[in-house]
Amino acid sequence: MNISPKTITYAIHGIFTAKGIQPGGILTMQILSIAWAETRLRKIDLGRGLEGLRKAGFVSLEKTAYGFEVRLLDDSFGQVVTEEDRRALSMLGVVRKLRQPPMGRAPVAPAKPAA
Repeated sequence: MNISPKTITYAIHGIFTAKGIQPGGILTMQILSIAWAETRLRKIDLGRGLEGLRKAGFVSLEKTAYGFEVRLLDDSFGQVVTEEDRRALSMLGVVRKLRQPPMGRAPVAPAKPAA
């Protein structure tokens, strides 16, 4: 499935919004990575999305004593204005639905090694 860069940026924007982060606020990469798993997108998509947003001036990546942090500089990348925007945002919902774990099935635990 081909996920557009715009869909990825909406997923990133959704995490900032869900965490209540306004422009000037930060998220640690650890928190962002944990929340990213819920998007059902690939880990590599997060890196590509952040790099694109950094280059466009929407976020900055900062190394601190606590690890890497992402500072939200401008949240306008989350605006849905055009029909293309609506399709990209809709695709995020489709991906989440298609990649969600089957209902009623617990993940299979790995076999324990023989003692």
